[in-house]
Amino acid sequence: MSTTRYQEDQIVASIQALGPALAEITEPEPPKLLWELGGRQQWVLTRHADVTALLAAPQATVRVQVPANPQGPIGEALMAIGELLGGSMLQLDPPEHTRQRKLVVRAFSARRVDALRPRIEQITAELLDELAERSGPVDLVAEYAFQVPIRVICELLGAPVDKRELFRAWSHAMTSLFADLANAPRHIGLLNDMAAYLRELVVVKRGAGAGDLLGDLAAVEVDGQRLTDAEMVAMSALLIFAGHETTTNLIALGMRALLSHPDQFELLRTRPELRNSAMEEFLRFDGPINPGLNRAITADLPVGGVVIPAGSAVYAGVSLANRDPAVFADPDRLDVTRDVGKHLGFGHGIHFCLGARLAKLEGEVAVGALIERFPGMRLAVPVQELKLRISGMRALDTLPVELS
Repeated sequence: MSTTRYQEDQIVASIQALGPALAEITEPEPPKLLWELGGRQQWVLTRHADVTALLAAPQATVRVQVPANPQGPIGEALMAIGELLGGSMLQLDPPEHTRQRKLVVRAFSARRVDALRPRIEQITAELLDELAERSGPVDLVAEYAFQVPIRVICELLGAPVDKRELFRAWSHAMTSLFADLANAPRHIGLLNDMAAYLRELVVVKRGAGAGDLLGDLAAVEVDGQRLTDAEMVAMSALLIFAGHETTTNLIALGMRALLSHPDQFELLRTRPELRNSAMEEFLRFDGPINPGLNRAITADLPVGGVVIPAGSAVYAGVSLANRDPAVFADPDRLDVTRDVGKHLGFGHGIHFCLGARLAKLEGEVAVGALIERFPGMRLAVPVQELKLRISGMRALDTLPVELS
């Protein structure tokens, strides 16, 4: 067996084994060594203190480790993701990450995000009017939770709204790639189409100047530096993926939680001032970043009473950390009045989600308007029948509800 083939077999084995191994961990516990494969250790952290320490550690890198001369589906998948997102902050460490975040953060200022509220309210009102005309069950994922953020993202990028189904297919390809290697060629083809479209869009924005978010990103300059075309493409791809996927799942999972807890539904409906805190609780209780995040260790890392050696892979169990009783009282209870300032639903450290404020604003408006418009809403199927998809993010495929 060649070295390249051996490396690829290692990666495939790790991907396939991680899910079942994590499923056996049902509550926060000390750092755990899951296995050692080819001299490389795989650890998992699930306590809140350990996960936050890892995500803030300079020894923890987000860079994807691509084998030399990768071959086969996993190698091609790694190359496709690397070419599309390799220039984004998602895959960068300091100092490159620091430089790019300084350039991008201005476009996501609190003032700019808050100024989007009237348009988000208008979008949700239009969608709710459409839902009100429907008879029988409606799918809140396809007809609402997806529609709100993708329309916002189209406007931020200055892209036609009729591209939203393409954006959805591209984003799905990104989240499904490693979980569905049998169809890797199809997913990779979609990602290549996405990259080609975004390269053309970036050229247009370079010439058009400011106006929408992408135009502003093309024009922003800090210390004489600007984003390169490759960085613009990567940032646009990240917006399409994280900017709508995260928010879609926040809305859908939040509504599932409310519909499964009628007392919390009614409390939030009658007390609109709780909408912001409810978004934080949804992120803690059952957020899109679930079950967690991957990191690679570049130097020995002391954490939780052990030393994780350089070269190890570490999985940060965010979902379990968000239910750590050492931090959150009665953590398995949904409570929209809870103070959850320490939740890890958007990550932690330098890679804390840049679009967190926008996602929470969209969720707050979308969920608030929905339960206000349809106070008698209920699930159209037993909650046990709702199918979750976990592949990069935690998502509901459908959420059928009766609106009245």
